[in-house]
Amino acid sequence: MTDAHIYWKSMAAMHINVVTVPHALAHVRYMSGTRAKSIYDAQVELMRELHDIPVVDMYNITYEAQEHMRPGDGRHYTVFFNVMLLDYFYPTKELSNVAVFSQ
Repeated sequence: MTDAHIYWKSMAAMHINVVTVPHALAHVRYMSGTRAKSIYDAQVELMRELHDIPVVDMYNITYEAQEHMRPGDGRHYTVFFNVMLLDYFYPTKELSNVAVFSQ
């Protein structure tokens, strides 16, 4: 498929500071903003080395989006925020008319 385009979707930022559910703490034992940033940096560098593969940068756009996390979850964002990101990266006629910050 010679006309196919390859893009790398980076990981999203993690926000361990919003984890509040005590029984979930075992699931986030190794969750770390520093580790996440290290992985992100390594991925971006690898994509650059692999002939400049474009990166859909989820890390930087989610770094300051902790208010859009699922309640008590430091890894997963709300459906609303995911739809907003989808519209940002892939605008469609149906989604681009939605006032995403009104909720």
